[in-house]
Amino acid sequence: MSKIYKSKTKGQFVVYLPSELINALGLREGDEIDFFKHPDNNKYFIVAKKSDIASLIMARPQAQRAQAQQSQARTGSGLDITEEELAVLKKLDSIRYSDRTKDRLRQALNPNERKVLVGLVKKKYVSPFKKAGEQTFKYGIAKSVYEKFLYGKRERARQQQQTVTIQIPQVNVRPIQEPKKWEKNLEAQNTYLDALEQNGFLVINNQTEASSVAAQLEESIRTGHVIGTRAFNKRYYIALKVFVAKNAARVLKAIGTKNTGVSEISKVTGIDEEGCRAILYIMAENGEVAEARRDIFRIV
Repeated sequence: MSKIYKSKTKGQFVVYLPSELINALGLREGDEIDFFKHPDNNKYFIVAKKSDIASLIMARPQAQRAQAQQSQARTGSGLDITEEELAVLKKLDSIRYSDRTKDRLRQALNPNERKVLVGLVKKKYVSPFKKAGEQTFKYGIAKSVYEKFLYGKRERARQQQQTVTIQIPQVNVRPIQEPKKWEKNLEAQNTYLDALEQNGFLVINNQTEASSVAAQLEESIRTGHVIGTRAFNKRYYIALKVFVAKNAARVLKAIGTKNTGVSEISKVTGIDEEGCRAILYIMAENGEVAEARRDIFRIV
């Protein structure tokens, strides 16, 4: 049986969970859980481990919303995209630009999808491109097509969310003398969100904290207001979409036609170096720029 206690320091209620629930969710000290109203009965709640939820959040697809947006984008867009072509474009977008070689796509696409790709190339919605000094062509998606149908809509693998339905009983409460670890984590979490709101971007050094922050930003990420990526330096870069859109052109202009370092881009644009990295890594994820070597970028 679960018991509820009142925190003396925070004035909030704390639930002691039974061992079978802890084992079912694989909870450890410091983990966080969240509660959702049961769709059929408002007296019941569904509890789930936040790290399980957060792993679904970074660009989690919403099927009905995506279909509505795709339908709206096709109306008056001037682009003739079929469902079959859109499926191939999404599959192509899921492959890193550096891996989009002819041999790699031959393995990744089935025969029918390869035929569709040929048609997309004829329409110039997809273009094979080879940079100076490179030996193989890579397939890039036209900017107009990407912005209309793919930006902020990348599909990623769903992970199964383990949930247990419980009813929270009304019981007598007694105070807890000392703040728990989860209370300290909540304060740190709010600091992250304040930084994102103030600066337009956020840099997180480990997966646990990134998952926790992503859970707090679920609605903003789902609606496309917040975007992010994990860089090669193993840091997580999260940014407001408006921050990236506002500064992307300035960053590209600062890079120009040569390989340019982050520190130089920062000086030219007046954007904090970590803010520049956030923009650059998100643009690199979209195939607009590439990291020639550590902290040195060029336009693709």
